[in-house]
Amino acid sequence: MHEPSLTLNSENFTEKKCTQVAGFSCGETRWAEYLNEWISGEGFKEALKRKSKVFLYYLGPDLVGYGSIGETRISWPWPTGERQKVSIIPAIAVSKNFQGKPETASFGDRFSGQIMRDLLSHAQALKNDKLVLHVHCQNKRAQKFYENFGFEMAGDSSEDQHLLMVLKMSALIVV
Repeated sequence: MHEPSLTLNSENFTEKKCTQVAGFSCGETRWAEYLNEWISGEGFKEALKRKSKVFLYYLGPDLVGYGSIGETRISWPWPTGERQKVSIIPAIAVSKNFQGKPETASFGDRFSGQIMRDLLSHAQALKNDKLVLHVHCQNKRAQKFYENFGFEMAGDSSEDQHLLMVLKMSALIVV
């Protein structure tokens, strides 16, 4: 039997919605624990101060995940080049209960893919040449996920045990 199309709805996240993310968990790994704390602690507040947008993604009443998009300045080429403005995904996470789902959906239609496509559309609207993100050096699953969307490794980041990945927005065909 084929699963019906399951499309996520997104909402802007503000401090008033903190109770909606209480208990959010995308796993128990070191990087997952960081993301669990990011959405319910100071991480999202810092992102909002920097004028990033943070979105919550729902399937009906269930919180499936979250993502954020903003702008920052980095040296390019990394790490010694001239500083330039780029788009950044400060954080993206899918609840452990929804990871890899819907199982019968194609890669881009899984919940993680839907969240990434939405963030890519917001990045396009910012009109920067590059989109960057940090990924833990041991999180091979996430690295592969980002590579499937066209991100490439740029090298070690200034963040402890993280790698910088970059997507040249001109290489993004359709979101």
